[in-house]
Amino acid sequence: MIDTKIVVGFLIIQLFLIAPRETSPVALALEDPVSVKALDGQSVAATRTAKTTPIKKMSDDSAESKRHRKQAVVTSGIWGGQHIRMDVTTTGAEIEYDCALGSIAGKLTLDAKGSFSLTGTHTVEGPGPTRIGGGQASSSVRYSGKVAGDKMTLTVTRADTSEDLGTFELKRGSEGRIRKCR
Repeated sequence: MIDTKIVVGFLIIQLFLIAPRETSPVALALEDPVSVKALDGQSVAATRTAKTTPIKKMSDDSAESKRHRKQAVVTSGIWGGQHIRMDVTTTGAEIEYDCALGSIAGKLTLDAKGSFSLTGTHTVEGPGPTRIGGGQASSSVRYSGKVAGDKMTLTVTRADTSEDLGTFELKRGSEGRIRKCR
């Protein structure tokens, strides 16, 4: 006489090994249920035969997947490089250059490739002290870049003229090296 527990266990293992990878996991439909004693003496429901019903996997690009996928953001903290220092927070960023200031109002969200493109402001500073409320007017700019690990490439472009104001290499945790206008 064949031990039913061994046969049932063998069938279940075979189902998972044979099931196509793209449709795993496999749902088991019980037919002709039998009762089998487990090793601890408890009664366990089993089956003599089992049918497999593939469960279709949800595509990673489906609307459902995109809705539940958590978006990556630029890590908060100080990012710095030659002639630039950026303080990233959960609500935006404050940027300091040699002779300018900038800001981004909004979370620095990354796409699937680690890139971002956000609008913000850029204010040119002059040499010497600045009067309260008497500085240069801010201009609208686009901050675009890419983050890979603890390194960031940032390009600043004026929104109205498409003038390239500079491309910077930043590193997370670096204070940067800024020489203020004199």
